[in-house]
Amino acid sequence: MSVLRSTRTWAFVLLLVAFAWLGLSLQGMSAFLAADIRDNPGAVPTLVMSLSATIIGSAFLGSVCAHLATGAPWGWIRRIHPLVTGGVTGILAGALAAAVNYAVFSATPTIATIVAGTAGCCALIGALLASRRTRPTVFAGLVATLVLLVLMFLRGWFDNALLNLLTRTPDTYRWVGIAAGVIAGICVGLTAFTVLRRGNPDAKLYTHLGAGALPGLLWLVSEIGVRVAAAMLMGTTQEADELSIFAMRHSLDAQLNGCLAALFAGATTAVLAFGLLLPSDDEDDENDTEAEPATQDTADEDGSEPAGEATDETDGTDSTADEDDRTGSVEDSSR
Repeated sequence: MSVLRSTRTWAFVLLLVAFAWLGLSLQGMSAFLAADIRDNPGAVPTLVMSLSATIIGSAFLGSVCAHLATGAPWGWIRRIHPLVTGGVTGILAGALAAAVNYAVFSATPTIATIVAGTAGCCALIGALLASRRTRPTVFAGLVATLVLLVLMFLRGWFDNALLNLLTRTPDTYRWVGIAAGVIAGICVGLTAFTVLRRGNPDAKLYTHLGAGALPGLLWLVSEIGVRVAAAMLMGTTQEADELSIFAMRHSLDAQLNGCLAALFAGATTAVLAFGLLLPSDDEDDENDTEAEPATQDTADEDGSEPAGEATDETDGTDSTADEDDRTGSVEDSSR
């Protein structure tokens, strides 16, 4: 029960982080892009390149809400299938994400509708991905997703400085995206393994596989949503210049490569950690076998006698007492 309570407490912390991430990303877009989009429709490619943070925040919010709903302590909820509970929760979380996204871009209703619809759909899909009966898998994957968000923030913070050191070519964007995805995948895989090791030591291989893959799946859902939104958003304007469109396409390709690399690296790292860092059953048997002679040697050094000899002495004492009783009874009869 203490483990479940601790998990539920940390799940509420993840919920606060999801709200904070979504709020900060929308605040930044409201401050720097909403007014620019209204006055300059040609800035749509810049909006598309900035959508990833908001969309993955919506998917993360939906998945955390579904995880909390499916693990609610009320018995009537536990009798409902997790997909149903997660789906209803995802609809509510998606409606919330869509509402706040629409409010940010309300000055341009068409763009606001596209962005809000994308955020709501990704929140619903994230909730469905988190609606599983194997709750340790989902919880470890959500903690690993938090690590992924931190790494995405750090990459965005240092991205310009890194690209200034390199040549800004399409190949550079592609390889930087792949490298960032691999590093993120290794980090989230190790995080998922650590959380499962501490909270659920008996977790099997497929549990580690699912936990390591969940952050990459949420990122992949978000990138697919961004690409769908980009196609619709670009149809609302004809004023975007070719250079902006070129940069947008390569940015989307780099993000997609990064999420695929993170998905593969995260799942692979969690599985390898399970196979290499956990002791096997044979090693446990050997340790138990080595411990038994050590226990016997310690008993001999202490001067203790084996259990069999003690039993024999006890039996001898009992037999002597029986003979004395019989002798006494014979003497009484002779008298």
